[in-house]
Amino acid sequence: MRTAVLLAGSLAAAGCAADAPSPPADVAVAPMPREDSRIEFKDYKGRGVPAAEGGFNDANGVRFTVTGKVRRLVSTGRDVIDLDWKVEYSGPRPPLILMPPSLTEGWPEMTRVGVYAFPRGSETGRYVRFATPEPDGGVRLLIFEGVPKAWYLTVPKGEVGTGNVSLLVADLKALLQSRYPAEFPDAAPPKLYADLLHEPTDRGYGHDLDAWTGLLMSNMLELPDLKSW
Repeated sequence: MRTAVLLAGSLAAAGCAADAPSPPADVAVAPMPREDSRIEFKDYKGRGVPAAEGGFNDANGVRFTVTGKVRRLVSTGRDVIDLDWKVEYSGPRPPLILMPPSLTEGWPEMTRVGVYAFPRGSETGRYVRFATPEPDGGVRLLIFEGVPKAWYLTVPKGEVGTGNVSLLVADLKALLQSRYPAEFPDAAPPKLYADLLHEPTDRGYGHDLDAWTGLLMSNMLELPDLKSW
């Protein structure tokens, strides 16, 4: 299986978008996210949506909500960070058809997950990013042969599309320790926050699909504390 592109942690402000330019590595630190830094979004009819729902609602009537959790795999005993998402559509052109968030399938950088890690007891931390990799066969294959129809998600009117984007805690640990070994010791798992940004651009040419395009993003999500890593 292809793995997500990993971009390691020059420091970035915790409220910045996941694809924001990274400051040099010697710039101070990423501040701990504050409760009052959350943004309230509005849906396409101008109705307020509580920031705590973790959703972004744009003028096309798409409601995207994300929640975060940590899950232990029974088969391996390894911990996984799950960003569970759901998408609803209340706009004028149902059904909603789009390429869903994925760190394994899609155009490069289509989905980005930013993880903000704070060493135990510290008010400052590091930022790393995971992103959709280049597909097997390269981008040229998608350009000349088209995106596989199986990559699309269809959400009929009145229904909700769901899924999740997962990261192995071991992959996160390896990335952080490779860059900042003194800050992230084995015995002390960090405090974690994450955000999810998804930017599908393919409109389904060749499949007779009128795929919705646009930017979907979550709020900053506080993840449950890790007992070990």
